[in-house]
Amino acid sequence: MGSQPISFTRFVRNVFIRSLVLLLLIAALLILAGKKPWAKGVVLGGTASLVNLLLMAGGIPGQFYTQGARGARRAAGKYALRMMIMAATLVYAGMNDSITLGAAIPALFVTQAVLLFEEFSGKSE
Repeated sequence: MGSQPISFTRFVRNVFIRSLVLLLLIAALLILAGKKPWAKGVVLGGTASLVNLLLMAGGIPGQFYTQGARGARRAAGKYALRMMIMAATLVYAGMNDSITLGAAIPALFVTQAVLLFEEFSGKSE
């Protein structure tokens, strides 16, 4: 028998928690290895990734009810906001000597990595 589908909110919460745990684990390992600027990059990029996930998840249900030009403008505005957050994260990491940009870039994609891992490992719900 197949498993019961979970709610959208619960799915987003699960992805958020798994991504957060992964980020904290990587950051802790980097701190223990004496790579504090790398850990800061992971935390900064990961935070932007999690905010991006929440903004995207918050906008999806509303898009089902908003149609036409108004819905398209609203979706484009939310997309632009998410991209500005990611750009600001990269600019800040690039300008700050105490944060490694090379660690912030992959951390921006932690939620996508969690989703792909779950899908390919068969653990997606």
